[in-house]
Amino acid sequence: MKQLFWVSLLLVTILFMSCTKEKTNFVSSSNGQGKVLLKVDKENAPSSVVLITATLSREGFQSITSSLDIKSDSSAEIKLNDIREGDWNLMVEAKDSLDKVLFRGETIVTIISDFVTQVNLTLIPTSSGFGSVYISVTWGQTVFISPWSDYTQNPIFTTQQSPLLPNDVAIPKIVLENGGLKMYYQNVFAKAKAYIGYAESVDGYKWYTPYPYSVSPKDSIGNYWDSYTRGIGPVYKSDNQYLLYYYGFANVSNYWQIGLAISSDGIHFTKLQNPVLNATGTERLVVAGDVIKVNKTLYMFYTYGNPNIASYIEGISVATSLDGINWTRTSKNPILFPTKSWEGTGVGHPSVIYDGNEFRMIYMNALGTGFGIATSKDGINWVKNQNNPVFTSKDTYQKWTSAVYYPFLRKVNNNYMLYYTGVDMYGKLCIGVATKNVW
Repeated sequence: MKQLFWVSLLLVTILFMSCTKEKTNFVSSSNGQGKVLLKVDKENAPSSVVLITATLSREGFQSITSSLDIKSDSSAEIKLNDIREGDWNLMVEAKDSLDKVLFRGETIVTIISDFVTQVNLTLIPTSSGFGSVYISVTWGQTVFISPWSDYTQNPIFTTQQSPLLPNDVAIPKIVLENGGLKMYYQNVFAKAKAYIGYAESVDGYKWYTPYPYSVSPKDSIGNYWDSYTRGIGPVYKSDNQYLLYYYGFANVSNYWQIGLAISSDGIHFTKLQNPVLNATGTERLVVAGDVIKVNKTLYMFYTYGNPNIASYIEGISVATSLDGINWTRTSKNPILFPTKSWEGTGVGHPSVIYDGNEFRMIYMNALGTGFGIATSKDGINWVKNQNNPVFTSKDTYQKWTSAVYYPFLRKVNNNYMLYYTGVDMYGKLCIGVATKNVW
């Protein structure tokens, strides 16, 4: 069998919250341009490969090319700068000392400013002297069709509806209260700045913003662990209090930790001084996805990651609490990690409900191409759905978005509502919803 050769691509193209995947200090520009970093697996490269060349091309634009001499360069990276937003064709070629192309890989990448994602690209041998035949056999199985019905008027919330005038809006977190819905969402600005916004709805489709300011927890100026950003997390309603579990850090390359802010009205939040869930050596970046209560126990499902290790993998862990302040990680963490090809190098941003006497989770893959479902009887041991992914950008109404990110699931009046982040016609992150009435 012919050997394959792969490279790992870091594209500055997913909401900064996913910069848990960054392996450098590059920050995308705020003028509609991004940067691309390719990490090359030099150690496992075939001995005949000398030069790696990456080329971005797009109709109406000048091609952008950069190369890496795999034998002499000390770096294992290829950098492409100042890339205009939009869809680009990326071709990566591996050549020998005579400039003959031995391996080649090609894909379409979407560049969006202030956005980071990871893509793995396999380079295929260009010639072996032999041909091959690919045979696909179908055994009469029914093609899986997503049970989710995407709302025909998506997106339901855009940057134009946010009074903070952000670059993007994303990551909806929903609270059900008194027959209505409250949404906390991320306002995204340049250089990884984020502020939490607030909106309300009667039906879950039409939203208005009665409060024109950020609801991110505030305090006096100082050198705090969360002094740079306090970003969106789940809001749990406990009696007459709203508990906001936000993520924060002092700078982008520092530890990301989970803090708690408390409010009596759901708008004005006062933060606790210290994080309620600290980062660790193996969970250097932690972001809360959802908090639910089953019997007397609170469960926090969160995304973890460590961008400093060579083979970056993002997964899902859980912590439990009786008071919402003191949290204990389970000894079985991580509870969910990538095991399927569609999941790529990571799974994350979980949303969980307790329904039908079981925990039901929806999560996204590392590339933002689809959502998967998993179920559990105890919130710790999980089984993935065999039909995953159950929702992708191809399942959206008239394919209105090229990607789907950050799912959030709630059951509203016996109807399952799946809120998520997409990309509108202007290339901006926005919020959509899909529904189904039977699990």
